Amino acid sequence: MSIDTKLTIADIQKMNLSDQIETLGTIWDSIVETNQPIPLSSNEKKLLDVRFEAESSTKGINWKTFKKNIQIDSK
Repeated sequence: MSIDTKLTIADIQKMNLSDQIETLGTIWDSIVETNQPIPLSSNEKKLLDVRFEAESSTKGINWKTFKKNIQIDSK
């Protein structure tokens, strides 16, 4: 899917779910690629470390697998 860079929220809301998710992924990838990390205070870093440790013990799947599953299910 080619993303029109002048999409409005109304345009996105008219898309089917699969296209909305793909658009969101494209937006997210663009944010990550074109911006510097957000500075965090030491308290925020500690909180994220605690949350990361708690999540590390939870069984789950990575983003690539999740995205692939969504694409398969929507076909």
